Order: sequence, then C-alpha cells, then structure tokens
Amino acid sequence: MVSGGDNEMDVPLNLVALIDILTNILFFLLVSYASQELQLQQAQKVKLPSSYSQQDMKMATVVSLSEGELRVEQIGVAKIQDNKFSVPLEGDKIVPLYNKLNTLRAMRRSATRGPSENDDVVLLLCDRHVPFSLLSKVLRTSAMAGYPNFRFAVMRK
Repeated sequence: MVSGGDNEMDVPLNLVALIDILTNILFFLLVSYASQELQLQQAQKVKLPSSYSQQDMKMATVVSLSEGELRVEQIGVAKIQDNKFSVPLEGDKIVPLYNKLNTLRAMRRSATRGPSENDDVVLLLCDRHVPFSLLSKVLRTSAMAGYPNFRFAVMRK
C-alpha cells in the first residue's frame, strides 16, 4: 500500500494535558501578581518614590505615612499638621503608633502561637514629599515597639 507521505509517520499529539499545565501556571502568576497589587492599594494618598528595585514585595505590618496622616494596617493612628504629629509624643516616640504596633504584634503572636519570620518587619509606604523628621520618628517608634526591620515600598520604573 502506498501512502501520500515520504515514509513519515503521523503521531497524534494530545494537547489537553499541556493546556491544563499552562492554565495552572497562568492562574498562579495572576494570583501572585494580584496579591502584590492589593498591598499597594492600601495607601491611596501616598505618592511612592520610584526605583529600579527588582525585589518582590513580602508580607509585613503595613505602616503608611502621607502628608496628612499616619496609618497602621489601614487604621489611622495620627494626624499630621504643619509637618508635626498632632498626637502625644514622648521624645521621638509617637505614643499611638507605639501602642498600635504592640497590640498588633501581640495579636499576631497569639494567633500563630509563637514568633514567625516577619513578626519584626514593617512595610513602610511613605509619601515622597514627607519630611525626613517625620519619617525618622516613625522609624524610631517602630523599632521601640519591636519592629527594628524595615522595607520601603517603591514604584518600579
């Protein structure tokens, strides 16, 4: 029997398994991208500085500092007027921020039954127009409350 080809064999290729694998990869990429984007939407009034950083964002306690307000995990803890905090200060310690961070830390430790990897890390969303004097007080207060490690959020260029 003579066939139309030059002794080539037709091999059936099952694409269903490959499509399933590609669908799973696409799903996990979209989920990881969406979770990073949600993290930045928490600080709507904050204009982040831009950077060429290539590191991905990791989960941490979110502190956002804009020109008018200081927030921890979307909860306002201090108003800012004329580049000064309008809450009680003890030296460089911002008392409401200190109390809120201690409360969050205690709640997370009791929920996880012990320390975890990011218990002492603050993800700082700081407006690029905020003076360093305010940022310095936030960093010092966070360190006093048991959060000595910081990550600064930036917009990628």
